[in-house]
Amino acid sequence: MTDSQASASQERSDRQEDFGVALVSIGTGVVMALILPHPPASFGLWNTVVGITFLCLLQAYIPRPAAARTLCAAYAATWAITLISIFGVLLDGVLDPTHAFAIPGLPVSQIDLALFVLWGLIFGLRFLSLTRPNRGHRVSPSPSSNRAPEPNPPSSPVE
Repeated sequence: MTDSQASASQERSDRQEDFGVALVSIGTGVVMALILPHPPASFGLWNTVVGITFLCLLQAYIPRPAAARTLCAAYAATWAITLISIFGVLLDGVLDPTHAFAIPGLPVSQIDLALFVLWGLIFGLRFLSLTRPNRGHRVSPSPSSNRAPEPNPPSSPVE
């Protein structure tokens, strides 16, 4: 196989991998949009179970280090909403949806605003972790740690 054939084969493999990540992200996003509760409903344990399942699926299809930033953004957005679904029962306890009130001047409740801000933070952190320059590079051990351990010197008899 020539270098150009190997390069073309690798490029085709990379496109197929990116396509798989995109499909998983789209599918997960659609399912999460369907199962997430709409106000005034609250999260249930079923959201947690589905969220954990889809987060495992997303982790299996993590974008490769050289993936496009748009693919990483879509993946991070889906990952963030899935994580919110997992912790939704806890968020309901903290945010207490039964006492939600509208924010004057905004067409959203305080819970919607809090979830949006939380989603944005998770999304930003996940996106940055996917697009950092050294992602995928392993840190090689220092040369001193490659040496074989020195044997213990023979102990001298105690007199």
